[in-house]
Amino acid sequence: MNISEIVKLECCEIDFKATSKEDALHKLAELMKRSREFRNIEEEHIFNALNEREKMGSTGFSKGIAIPHCQLEGLNKFIIAIAVSKKGINFDSIDKKKSRIFVTIIGPVGKRS
Repeated sequence: MNISEIVKLECCEIDFKATSKEDALHKLAELMKRSREFRNIEEEHIFNALNEREKMGSTGFSKGIAIPHCQLEGLNKFIIAIAVSKKGINFDSIDKKKSRIFVTIIGPVGKRS
């Protein structure tokens, strides 16, 4: 599979302006919704899936990187969105620093690779 089939340009944002972790998850769901693969999936459903995954443990890692991810029914392939926040967002990262780069991965239920 070609990377351009997974990372959707329309789902990328270089001036991500979220103000909190919850706001970031809402805005990431909004970014994902730009892809036609999500045309039959409500934005709120995407947010809820990302939020439920975050409740299991933060996907904020270190060095300013967060990788929010989840699985959704109705998808046939993985979709990746990338967002860059100039100010950074408190995302409960392991190193306690703000996250600036968000790589959001949503895949089909039952597929992990």
